Amino acid sequence: MSTRCSTPSLKLGLEQRGAVAREAVVKGCPAAMHALGLLMYSGYGGEPQSDGQSAMWHALAAVDDSYDAMVVVWGCLRKGSALGQDMVGGVALIDMAAAVGSAVWLVKQAGLLEDAGDDASALKLYKRAVEAGDEGSALTLFNLGWVLLHRDLSSPESARGENCWRRAVQLAPRDGSEEAAYHLSLRLVSGGSATAVQARALLELSAALGLSEARADL
Repeated sequence: MSTRCSTPSLKLGLEQRGAVAREAVVKGCPAAMHALGLLMYSGYGGEPQSDGQSAMWHALAAVDDSYDAMVVVWGCLRKGSALGQDMVGGVALIDMAAAVGSAVWLVKQAGLLEDAGDDASALKLYKRAVEAGDEGSALTLFNLGWVLLHRDLSSPESARGENCWRRAVQLAPRDGSEEAAYHLSLRLVSGGSATAVQARALLELSAALGLSEARADL
C-alpha cells in the first residue's frame, strides 16, 4: 500500500475512525476514501449517514484505482443507489477490472456468468481468481474464501478457504472483513472447531463493523 495510505485501526474507538480516515484522505489515500465512504453509508465512526456522500467517496477512490471501491460503485450502478441505475455501465466496469486480472472482479464476473446459466465458464473464472491471489484486499480474500469453500474446484480446499477468511478478518475494518468474520464464526461453530468464546468474538467483531446479520444474531 502507498505510504500516503492509512486506514482506521480496530484499536481505535468507533467514533474516532472517521476523523482518522479524513486525515488520510487529505493525503490522497484511496483506501481511506473507501473507508470514509463505508462509514458514511452506515453512519458510523462519527460520520453522518449519507448515501450520496458515501457514493461520492467511493467513486473518488475508484478513480484512484481502488478495486474495493469499484465493487461498491458497481453495486450502486446495479441497484440504482445514489449514482442512478446503469446496468450496462456496471457490467462494463466488471469487464474492465476483470480484464486486468483483479481476483475480486474475476469472482464478480464469474457470478454474472453463473446467474446466466453458464456454469462451465463461471468455474474457469473462479479458478483464475484463486490463482490471481489476494491483492491484500479483505473483500478479495472473503470472495476467494467463499469460492474455495462453496465451489467445486476439483480438490479439497476448505482449510485454504478458512485461511482466506482469517486473513480478511485481520485486515479489518476494510470492506469484506465484516462478512469474513461473520461467516467464519458460523462455519467454525457448525464444524465444532471453535470454542464459544472464539465464535462470539468473531460475531462481535462483525457487528462492530456494521454487518446487520451479525447484529441480529447477538
